[in-house]
Amino acid sequence: MKISWGKGILIAIVIFIAGTFIMVGISMTKNVDLVANNYYEKEIKYQEQIDKLKKTGNLQENVNIDYNGSVVNVKFPSNLDVSKITGEVKFYRPSDEKKDFIVPVSANINGIIAIPAEKLNKGLWKIQVSWNFNNENYFTEQSLMIQ
Repeated sequence: MKISWGKGILIAIVIFIAGTFIMVGISMTKNVDLVANNYYEKEIKYQEQIDKLKKTGNLQENVNIDYNGSVVNVKFPSNLDVSKITGEVKFYRPSDEKKDFIVPVSANINGIIAIPAEKLNKGLWKIQVSWNFNNENYFTEQSLMIQ
């Protein structure tokens, strides 16, 4: 059976239009989580973030984030008075923004914040610690894989 060139063009156009509608339908149902809804403003203020990272790098001892299977420990430098440290620890889940959460800095006498690991689903987490000591802002970030 031979198809005329007119029918061939019509079939090609119909296949193209159907494929386009299928692609649009699939892309409309995909969930796209942004890192931040106000990413433009955050990008403009990124120099402040760079300054915080430099200050943190100049410390004698950095914030240490440790995972032992049941608890995530965030330990602040031992040479600082932990009662004067304020800030927050953000647990950022790149794959699902609904699982992100923030813990205020309230370290114990040893400078440790203990976060139970049952709050964390398996997978990749980015832990961002923004803190202030003696009116100086600091920032550290570490990736953590929960198994």
